Amino acid sequence: MGASIEKHSESIIFLAKTVAAENEKNRQEARAEQEKIRRANRAEHEKSRIDSRVNEIRMRINSLRDSKRNMVLRMAEPTVASNNAISAAFLHEVKGIEDEIAMNEEELNSLLSTPKKSNQSPQG
Repeated sequence: MGASIEKHSESIIFLAKTVAAENEKNRQEARAEQEKIRRANRAEHEKSRIDSRVNEIRMRINSLRDSKRNMVLRMAEPTVASNNAISAAFLHEVKGIEDEIAMNEEELNSLLSTPKKSNQSPQG
């Protein structure tokens, strides 16, 4: 009877260790899944932030182009075209607008560029 109790105890201990190992494996898998979801959420948030910034820049570029177009049209008016000081001021403003458009386009291009992927295996 003592051997039977000992064998039964060993079976219970083995079963307890097996259940504990399975529970630990399940916890690790759940943690890995949660981390995967967190990474996906962070990536989605970052994509949304970039998309929002891209839209802001595009709207700013369009607004600047409208301003430039209006200034060029005003420069063609006889009262502006005949006055060198006013024409020079308008040209200076148009140049500033063109510079700001270029800066915004540069930022837009950097946001829209796809990062280069490396085909190299990580060094371990």
